[in-house]
Amino acid sequence: MPAATLAQPPMRLRSLDVFRGLCVIGMMLVDWPGDWDRRLRLFSHSEWAGITAPDFIFPSFLFIMGVAIPFALQAKKDAGVPPSRLYGGILRRSALLFAFGYFLNLCWYSTQTVLPMDWGHMRVMGVLQRFALVYPAAAVLFLHLEPRRLVQVCAAILLGTWALMTLVPVPGFGRPDLLMLPAGTVTPNLATWFDLKVLGPLIGPDAPYDPEGIVSTLPSLATGLLGVLTGLWLRRTDVDPERRLNRLFTWGVGLAVLGYLWGQGYPLCKKLWSGSFVLIMAGWSMLLLGALHGLLDLRGRESRAWALPTWFGMNAIGGILTFTFLDNVMSRIPAGHHANHAVLYLKEWIYEKLLCTWLPPKHASWAYSVAAILLLSLLFRGLHRRKWYLRV
Repeated sequence: MPAATLAQPPMRLRSLDVFRGLCVIGMMLVDWPGDWDRRLRLFSHSEWAGITAPDFIFPSFLFIMGVAIPFALQAKKDAGVPPSRLYGGILRRSALLFAFGYFLNLCWYSTQTVLPMDWGHMRVMGVLQRFALVYPAAAVLFLHLEPRRLVQVCAAILLGTWALMTLVPVPGFGRPDLLMLPAGTVTPNLATWFDLKVLGPLIGPDAPYDPEGIVSTLPSLATGLLGVLTGLWLRRTDVDPERRLNRLFTWGVGLAVLGYLWGQGYPLCKKLWSGSFVLIMAGWSMLLLGALHGLLDLRGRESRAWALPTWFGMNAIGGILTFTFLDNVMSRIPAGHHANHAVLYLKEWIYEKLLCTWLPPKHASWAYSVAAILLLSLLFRGLHRRKWYLRV
């Protein structure tokens, strides 16, 4: 790539907004099906060990969050603002993320009648709750540690959780089995055992383990820190743009290969957020971000194809909250009756009457997702034009 065609990156990366938007769209494709029980396997997470396409979305979100931290805080840090003055904003954002995450749980796990809520089965943890825990830890570490120390902390987290998960016997089970799917009260690894003890038996639909549990949040911090290190590298104006981009690709390939090799003995598992999963996901995130960074930030390649992910990427929290809320509401508005006289809700009516009449059910399920995304994009296009963004 000729250095003469490359420019220094702006302080706000367009590639980061597009990457974030692609993750939001991917999340909607996975979590907004016409029918959860009738959809292509392509849109399903791995049941336990192994990786499917949707498993890339969440770690990419956390990686992106880490990349954004230096761009949001470095200028203030360079200006001599003491870290203590930044803590208030960091903690405020963390609290809002947790509150928004709990709102999503209210949407997902409330009863069909909306009120009263089924508080006894309400899940505490979740995707945004993990953001709320990882973000302040990553931000504070960034404010106080140099890049070399961040690398050391990241390595310590990955090796420490590996030792914890593979060497420490599980109470009531014995030697941990990371390949065994937890079922009932059987907790074959320390993470599911600890979550069951602390969060209780009513964790959610994935009981007896929570896919965003407490122990697995620790290695997810390493994902955020790898993003922080990437953000620091992309802000380096003293490095030639060509070298900066090539080094990012080299690191991406290296981490992905290292994660794959480690996965031969330390299973790739999103639910446990294993160290091998951290490395391989961070590697792929670096590769995709590098490709987008080269095209959009350094070469300035503009295209209408990037408009849709940009609308969602610059309003990511708003997009996640909106589609979850709409899915919840549409699943509760009566729109007729089934043949057995059971209530037919609006979402079911659209899926069955408008799509399943001319598409096979599994294809109708993803077609519903695509149609919903395109309709919702009209709203976020308008918000983008007015520069209305939900900032946390």
